[in-house]
Amino acid sequence: MNVLFIHGLIGHMRAPEIDARFGSSALAPNLLGYGEHSGYEGEISLPTQVEFLHELLHDRGIERVHAVGHSIGGAIAMLFAREYPNHTLSVINVEGNFTLKDAFWSAVILAQTFEASDKAHQASIADPAAWLAASGVTPTPERIAMARSHLENQPISTMRAMAKSVIETTGKPKFLDDVMTVLNNGTPMHLIAGERSRQAWDVPPFVLDNAPLTTLPNTGHLITIESPSAFAQAVAELVHM
Repeated sequence: MNVLFIHGLIGHMRAPEIDARFGSSALAPNLLGYGEHSGYEGEISLPTQVEFLHELLHDRGIERVHAVGHSIGGAIAMLFAREYPNHTLSVINVEGNFTLKDAFWSAVILAQTFEASDKAHQASIADPAAWLAASGVTPTPERIAMARSHLENQPISTMRAMAKSVIETTGKPKFLDDVMTVLNNGTPMHLIAGERSRQAWDVPPFVLDNAPLTTLPNTGHLITIESPSAFAQAVAELVHM
């Protein structure tokens, strides 16, 4: 059994706590435009990320996965399950984008010029403690180190491309139709939210009616930085590992 961790707009889904809990069963690749793929010059969008993940699994001979997506990664997980239901054991959506109300960071980035958004991103890299505090997370040495690794994992060009795609994708009625198709296909779906950020997450009623919700106490949207152990434990319980 394999668990595919799909990161969001900023960062990655690698953490010692996830590695310790899942070992070789965990797959947490950098998406196109991130990490070792930061020099990728092709199209960067939610659909191209879905195809990238499908090819990655094919190359590794992995037939089926639990798709765990955080933030924009949640939307990618939904699209993956829609396109490849036979490869999806379940979807675990971790405060993933369902509607444009969930695309706050994306909207902020695209409202700025490239130069202004890059300047803001570089300022966050220079002071990850301030970035954490602005997100409601108490900075600690461990969280600051993890935040820095997240912020340094992608250039602003990748962030802007992903932001544009998530707004284009989740702004269309078809996206919620795709979510409904995933549910109608019988793919199990679970939701994970932080206690502080749950109320801001715009989850459609039909999703709440069909997907059990796990709320992690004393945690906000940056779950994998703020409470990685609790996050790893919650996922492990949902996939019965």
